[in-house]
This record gives sequence, C-alpha cells and structure tokens, in this order.
Amino acid sequence: MLRELLMNAVMHRDYESNAPTRFYEFDSYIEIQNAGGLYGKARPENFPDVNDYRNPVIAEAMKVLGYVNRYNRGITTHIYEIDRKRC
Repeated sequence: MLRELLMNAVMHRDYESNAPTRFYEFDSYIEIQNAGGLYGKARPENFPDVNDYRNPVIAEAMKVLGYVNRYNRGITTHIYEIDRKRC
C-alpha cells in the first residue's frame, strides 16, 4: 500500500516546483506532502471521486511499467483499506 501511495505522489506532483515530496511516518498514520495540490477537475468537494492528471505521460508510463494498477482508484482504494483495518 505504501509503495502505491508514493507512486501516486510521484505521478501527480507539480514538476515546475523544486519542492521535494516528503514522507512522514507517525505512530498511527503516515503523511505524504507533495508539490502541487488538486488539479484540473478535482476539487475538495469531489475528491477522491473525481481526478485529473497533471502529468498524463508520466501516469501512462507508470501504468504500462506496472507501478500503478488502475487509474482513478489509488486513494479511494487505500482509504477503504485503512478503514477496513481499523475495524
């Protein structure tokens, strides 16, 4: 799960920024900070159900190379998995 979340950060970051992608691990959660933010059609009120690609060429390459499984499923899948493991 962690690997795919980090791949998601690489895929969606804003490469016009020189800010690093940051990964923090705490006792009960992790946090990934990335240059960019929601992009295109994605808005706080519709995320993660709506997604858009800042870097479509990188997204396609990562899918072809097997680094990501499916488009538009990464965050939703992991939210579900985290909730399931809490129960």
